[in-house]
Amino acid sequence: MFSSQVVGALLLVALGLAGGAALCFALGQAYWTSVGLRARKELRASSSLQVLSSRWLYSLALGWIGLAALMIGGDAVAIKSVYQHYLVTAPPPLHRVIAYVSDRNGSNDIWLMDEYGHTRALTFDMANERQPRWSPDGRWIAFLSNREGNDDIFMMSPEGNLSKQLTHTPEDEDWISWSPDGSELLFTRGGLVGSQLCILKLDVIREVATADHCIFTSEGKINKPSFSPDGRQIVFNLGHNGHFQLWIVDRDGSDPRALDRATQSGIAAWSPDGKQIVYRLAADYNKPSDVELIAPDGTSRRYLRHIEASQVQANWSPDGKQLCFTSDPSDPPLAEMGRLGVMNADGTGLKWLDKGENWVYWQAQSWQIETWDEQDRILYSHKENGQYDLYLANADGSDRTRLTDTSANEFHAVFSPVSPLQ
Repeated sequence: MFSSQVVGALLLVALGLAGGAALCFALGQAYWTSVGLRARKELRASSSLQVLSSRWLYSLALGWIGLAALMIGGDAVAIKSVYQHYLVTAPPPLHRVIAYVSDRNGSNDIWLMDEYGHTRALTFDMANERQPRWSPDGRWIAFLSNREGNDDIFMMSPEGNLSKQLTHTPEDEDWISWSPDGSELLFTRGGLVGSQLCILKLDVIREVATADHCIFTSEGKINKPSFSPDGRQIVFNLGHNGHFQLWIVDRDGSDPRALDRATQSGIAAWSPDGKQIVYRLAADYNKPSDVELIAPDGTSRRYLRHIEASQVQANWSPDGKQLCFTSDPSDPPLAEMGRLGVMNADGTGLKWLDKGENWVYWQAQSWQIETWDEQDRILYSHKENGQYDLYLANADGSDRTRLTDTSANEFHAVFSPVSPLQ
């Protein structure tokens, strides 16, 4: 949609053209009257029709010459303002394209923001699409949609075409993420009782799913699974009666085990080198959280920091030296709830980047750029006046940039792993 500045500039252009044409025609008529005497004497012997035709030709010719001068000298100011709006006042280059969800068209659709901040919708139906996830090579976006009645997995190109439905089951699929080599999609499948942890094998050359198989089944609720950076293991949350624990399983489904059997442990993220897992530990769902580290084999458990907030979810910086985290609102309220914070990977140097209700994409994959880019900026949603918009914040706390400003909600935002500006 055009802003008020752009509309005003376009109106100036239109008014300038109309006014310039009228003014220049009048100038042509005046020229004929005051300066065109010689031409009129020369044409005296001609018919009145010839004289009238010559007068109009003089006027029109002079009018268009003057109009061209006005467009170059006057209307150029208005045109320049349009140019400046898009190229000067536009957000600075993002260096990466962003996929996200917006409800501005009446339902949740997948949208794209290019590296210069321009946005466009990729899906247009009245179904609800969510959880866009980029393939590691940036060629595909996997997402969930209920356009067939329940949540299935779809895949499309960043141009919005070549959309393919990959699952066709009566159960709901959820929590999709890619394998590091881009050949598989990890997801959960839930029925009336229990849930499954499944892997979908892809043939991206033929743009089809070749097979899917479930490697782990539980009577509990499985959520937030993610591959290790080497693709050999999967960490996830497993819940029973609202109590979730941190679990791990080999990618073939063997050796499933709880890494921490505390009442509430989970919301985990692999370190970029795959040697550590950061997760949340608490006495209950709505209780304050401890941020902990643990090795994939269950050893080397280490306390990092206590956060007076519930549902603390941490993500790694690309170099593995820092952690950012968000926390949910709680009842009763806790002192540090709903914040975006950054700290060193050893728990020191805590900085608050934003307060209120903030949301960094959960289940972020540390082995590719998703929510923390190479410019050391963090991509997140911030809620203000009942509405979510997209923001960037520098990890050192020096800047905060608003990326969207619409009457809709924007969320589930992830960077493309491939930078178009490199």
